[in-house]
Amino acid sequence: MSLDFSRFMEENSISQDQLDEALLKSPAPVAREKEEPYSLGPSAIHGTGVFTTTGISKDKTIGKFWVDGKWAEAGRFTNHSDNPTAYVCMQDRTMYVVGSRETDNLEEITVDYRKVQEALALADRYVVADNFCPEIESVIASVHAAGFSTWKPNKGEVGNSNYEGMGFWGHHALMLKALISELDSIVVPNSMFFRLTNEGMEQAYIHSDRETGNYTCIAYLSEHDTESGTAFFKHINTGLIEMPSFQDMKDMGIFEELKEDMVSRDPTKWEQIGYVAGKYNRALIFDAPLFHSRYPLEGIGKTEKDGRLIWASHFFQMNVHGQLL
Repeated sequence: MSLDFSRFMEENSISQDQLDEALLKSPAPVAREKEEPYSLGPSAIHGTGVFTTTGISKDKTIGKFWVDGKWAEAGRFTNHSDNPTAYVCMQDRTMYVVGSRETDNLEEITVDYRKVQEALALADRYVVADNFCPEIESVIASVHAAGFSTWKPNKGEVGNSNYEGMGFWGHHALMLKALISELDSIVVPNSMFFRLTNEGMEQAYIHSDRETGNYTCIAYLSEHDTESGTAFFKHINTGLIEMPSFQDMKDMGIFEELKEDMVSRDPTKWEQIGYVAGKYNRALIFDAPLFHSRYPLEGIGKTEKDGRLIWASHFFQMNVHGQLL
């Protein structure tokens, strides 16, 4: 057992016996797929480990680590290291283990378990709903019939005041009906809009929707050959995955730092910890304070017909007593 692994166990108040017992009681892991380039074998670190069966290049996916609430085989047997050969990344509802550097054939794959904790914590804070709106074609037709313009809102102390490609008329009711059905809850919107982004429009920046509601829904209304979706981030210097309130940021002395880093999108200041692909008629529903950004930053296509089109709503839920949640 490595010294850093002992520290990790102490940080989480877990003994080796407790961990071994939990693993014995856990269900059988999701089996690996044939094309996943690893095998299992005795580890010099602890017990059974995961080893590459070919050389792995940096950022190459090695295998599934966690699948919609269940450990995959690679997740069950990958050992911890504070100098790991791989990292984990959440995509949709699946966590993958990905090479962090070039590795040799039969080299053991390791990850930092603290990063796994962060990814699992993120996964508990969003929902992905496919085939979201049954009347999606009617919604899209209504949006294009209305057209798009530029909106210049006052968003307070953090935010861009020039939003291109905005559309406010359209069948919001059909989208809200789908959202209420998905959550099985009373939804109280604080804002709703459609937005088209093309190449050359203002770039996205890493931001939080904390000031607009407790939850955010982004529904993807277009499909593209180009990869498109929403990415989640951790601020490296503070370790935050969500934005505190403006007042808390000021009290913590990090307001100006976070404001500058969100707008600059400096990749040295942020670590991507999750990504959801923007599949047609898919909705992503998440806790509004989380740091996130549109992907790609620059938009897609050159016309209204081939641009990236989404519906966004910032909202609260309401309980039977009329309280906003």
